[in-house]
Amino acid sequence: MKNGSARREGLARTVGTMRGIIDHVTGLESVAVYSKLDPVMRERLSGPRFHARIAMRHARLIAPRALFAPARDPREAMLIADGPAMIEALSIEVGTLAIWEEVVRLVHRTDREALDSELGVAAREIALRARELNFGIVPVSDPGGDIPLAERIRIEGATCWASWLVSCDVNVARRLRILTPVSVSERIFPRLPVSASDRQQRRTAVELVIDRILKQRTAELGEGGTEND
Repeated sequence: MKNGSARREGLARTVGTMRGIIDHVTGLESVAVYSKLDPVMRERLSGPRFHARIAMRHARLIAPRALFAPARDPREAMLIADGPAMIEALSIEVGTLAIWEEVVRLVHRTDREALDSELGVAAREIALRARELNFGIVPVSDPGGDIPLAERIRIEGATCWASWLVSCDVNVARRLRILTPVSVSERIFPRLPVSASDRQQRRTAVELVIDRILKQRTAELGEGGTEND
């Protein structure tokens, strides 16, 4: 049996996880929180007094029992801790990996700088990293169409994120779906790639970015030390 101290520590971790999820859920865009309400009710209940309650109701519909379960995977814990902003940034980086050849083809500096500014990332650096890995993904967006490159990157990244989510434990997937911002979820391609190898490549792209972030944070923690050092 666990002693009192161990039980208290476990309870404190669970409570911390619950608070973190609640903070993120109640901070989601109103588009997601009020998506199931008709326009009249949305207007009537859009004030701050009701927002937190409706947000939690929205979350429980997606993950009723799993919502407050502890995140045992450090990757999920990181994503939950950083919330929707992390998922959006991750999907943009993954989308750049997915169609890196298009980014590398931008020969004019002004075009590259404009893309970086719109996406908020150093797209060419990400693309060159993908080129070194000889990374290949069959795009879901039409390269011959009129879709701007930044939007194609977001579509590809969102589809990769969805491909990765469906391979996760069902409870993990539900919790992360709650935190997935509308800016990502609304761009997920209507149908995931049919080919199993294409889906696996997309999952690999997400894994690469998550692993890079985790390694970077571990290195930063090692360089900075801890309060107990």
